[in-house]
Amino acid sequence: MLNVRIDKGIYTKIEWLSSSERESIRLFSLMYQCVSLINPKWGVKNIAIIIDEPELHLHPTNAELFISWIEKAVSLFSSSNHITSAQILLATHSPLIAKKCLDYDNHAIRHIEDNGTSVTIKQKGLKPLRRVVSYAEIMYRYFDVVSSDFHDELYGALMKKVANSYSPPKDTSAIKTKCVDNYLRTMHNQGVLIIKDFPVKWENDRLGIQPYSYKIPVYLRNYIHHPENTKNAQIPHSDFEVYLRESIEIMDAIV
Repeated sequence: MLNVRIDKGIYTKIEWLSSSERESIRLFSLMYQCVSLINPKWGVKNIAIIIDEPELHLHPTNAELFISWIEKAVSLFSSSNHITSAQILLATHSPLIAKKCLDYDNHAIRHIEDNGTSVTIKQKGLKPLRRVVSYAEIMYRYFDVVSSDFHDELYGALMKKVANSYSPPKDTSAIKTKCVDNYLRTMHNQGVLIIKDFPVKWENDRLGIQPYSYKIPVYLRNYIHHPENTKNAQIPHSDFEVYLRESIEIMDAIV
């Protein structure tokens, strides 16, 4: 029977651990067994550690810590003279793990597309909208998942671009909804980018303001940020996802 120390002087049976804890022990035990087979007399010992979907069974907090666990294990293997260096190859669907990889200067992220007849491997880059890359951007860039959070980030970057288009540049706080809409209309009219109007006009909940036709990014920004305005019809979820993706693609091409 295998017992595991979980704290100083405290042991438990391995079968009493969670599936996440058991899988982690199994993975790192296997790594240690494999590395232990390397003869220290072999000289330079560069190895590759390949792990498929390490996030399985892991709590999100542990998924964020996983890269640091690997780093610590490799450091121990190196200090014991079992290895010289290690290249870590991970196949993951976890934005938590993908984001942590960005902490390392020598990281490289590839996106694998399988259309049923061929497999394409593409290098995916980031163009961070903020100093800290958000999970919303990771989800879009690496996993092709759109979200209203990333829409907000792009819209903020678009407002900054609109503000800088003035001479002299304006403060972003001075950029109103119609300023952004006029900027998008100018781009559309000049043939820079095809930017459609949203199919229905935006109904303002304040008295005396007529319904206004907005470009898709502006309409969706209002729709997301003003749920209290019940004058505008609810957009069906399936339609919202389509418009959200189109809006994100438009703003991403601009900013």
